[in-house]
Amino acid sequence: MRTLTLVLVLSVCAVFAASTDLGAITPSGATAYIPSAPNGGLDIVYMTDDFSAGACVNGVATSPSYGWVAADDFVLADDTDLTKLTCWAINNPAPSGFYMRFWEDTGGSGPGSELANAPATAVQTSTGVYLWGYLCYKYEITFDPSYSMDAGHYWWAFGMSSGFVYMLCEAHAYDYMVYFDYGGGGAGPWYSSQYMWGEAYDFFQTVEGDTGPPDLDPPYVTGMDPDDGQADVPTDSTIVFHCVDDLHPIDTTTIDFTVLDSTLSGDRFESTGA
Repeated sequence: MRTLTLVLVLSVCAVFAASTDLGAITPSGATAYIPSAPNGGLDIVYMTDDFSAGACVNGVATSPSYGWVAADDFVLADDTDLTKLTCWAINNPAPSGFYMRFWEDTGGSGPGSELANAPATAVQTSTGVYLWGYLCYKYEITFDPSYSMDAGHYWWAFGMSSGFVYMLCEAHAYDYMVYFDYGGGGAGPWYSSQYMWGEAYDFFQTVEGDTGPPDLDPPYVTGMDPDDGQADVPTDSTIVFHCVDDLHPIDTTTIDFTVLDSTLSGDRFESTGA
């Protein structure tokens, strides 16, 4: 009976999660800056610019007593547990009964259907900067527990039972501009900052979260039967092996293996499979 020496040549890929580095996000011809390096153990999943007095051009109001809501958008490349959101605002008076509000995107016309509200805590810190005679504050908003969102395009705004906040803005540079509801309390209709004030604005904002660790290790093979390199293997043998990736499922459509008979000249192909 003819036998062969088994040499398994295997090519396989894992199903990797998409990178958190979005690069260019261009629903309106703009580019969003997303650093790829982690920030304190968290992924920065969306970012415009940090606040600076020179870049700030206006403030857009949110006030529950007037039914005013100002919302800006952000993009998640991956399913994410949101952990922290940082923004800058002027408050007069400070917000109370604080929470975060999120909406689906309508594809260019501002917020759509509102999602469940997320419990959050806001820590307000003075920047020491005054604009238009008002002190500007940094808001570091933490979600406890973290707020899970699927990959996609969304809108966010402060939710509060009382208070009056001017969200500080720069000239429009990232994704869709700020949208404003001036009486519906977030139910709409929504109007762009361009429509309302003839200018395109964006909030200063940084969104952080946990998208899981990057998977930098390739899949591997274990549990081979017959073993790799085993001699005197019958040609009608059933070959068994297991493809494993420790962080992500294997894409079985990418499995491609070749059986070589090393006793033949030049290790000619004996059998292939997928």
